[in-house]
Amino acid sequence: MACNHTYREAENLMNAYSYYSRKINNHDHIHNIVEIIGNYISEHQIEDVPDNIEHTAELICQVDGGHLKSSEDGQRSFEALTAVIYSPQNVVYAEKNITGDNSLELPRGKITSKHCAASALDDKLATIKRQTLVAALKQGMTADTKIVALCDGADNCWQVVDSLEGECNSILRILDWFHIAKKFQNIALPAKLSKKLERIKWCVWHGKSDEGISRFEEIIEKTDVEKMKIRLSQLHDYLQNNNQYLVNYAQRYKAGKAISSSVAESNVESLINTRCKGKQHMQWTREGAHPLLQVRASCASNDWIVFGAKYVLNATTWQAA
Repeated sequence: MACNHTYREAENLMNAYSYYSRKINNHDHIHNIVEIIGNYISEHQIEDVPDNIEHTAELICQVDGGHLKSSEDGQRSFEALTAVIYSPQNVVYAEKNITGDNSLELPRGKITSKHCAASALDDKLATIKRQTLVAALKQGMTADTKIVALCDGADNCWQVVDSLEGECNSILRILDWFHIAKKFQNIALPAKLSKKLERIKWCVWHGKSDEGISRFEEIIEKTDVEKMKIRLSQLHDYLQNNNQYLVNYAQRYKAGKAISSSVAESNVESLINTRCKGKQHMQWTREGAHPLLQVRASCASNDWIVFGAKYVLNATTWQAA
């Protein structure tokens, strides 16, 4: 309950189920229990990797970050990172319509089997890297597995992906099309310039990124609105800095291969935003958010169903030791 509701809401719900108010259901006690169990999960996940797990030929790795309001003095917010690992064979589409266009309306799917990782700690990415490796191993990664990594272009996200080097056969890094399309969508230009911008988008979609990037200068020069000039320059720099991660999205899309994190529920939305940003007044410390994210990641991975009882029983002993 504390995983899905605020600690005070969890207190009220547990008292409702008990039919009377119990001291053990106090929100501070619930908070403490979540921290104990969450920190235990964070330190002991590697122990849950089966020895006889079946090899998976290809895996998708999505890494993204979400910002939380900080309760610490002098700091407005901090970033928590998430990763999700799954096999493309485990994505089920209600209705898959491969049209080959470059719209944002990519087919939505449901991942039937996945493993998630999350960290709010400021430890030079050590925890999120370790947990992403564990998630990949639980999904069947071996030295022969090929990984397709989707990121929004942030350096720390690519660093998490890079940490899997040497543990798998190869990594194909792709700049997430969802983030690219969103940046194009946020630029409003007159009709004539808008067509030129759409041409750039078409070039990027069809794997002609160099041609597309080279067209920005003309549009920027002819744009009168300073705000749009800044956005165009930022988009140009975004694509230029991540040019090595731009692929032929149209070709991959027609082949039914991964190009975007939008095909399934956002990992940031499901792990971080739904619980930690649902109320505008919520503020966190890194040490307070981290254990909660461990429980949520465990639930999202279905690990809680298998290992939840062990986590609860072992965590108190581990904490006492």
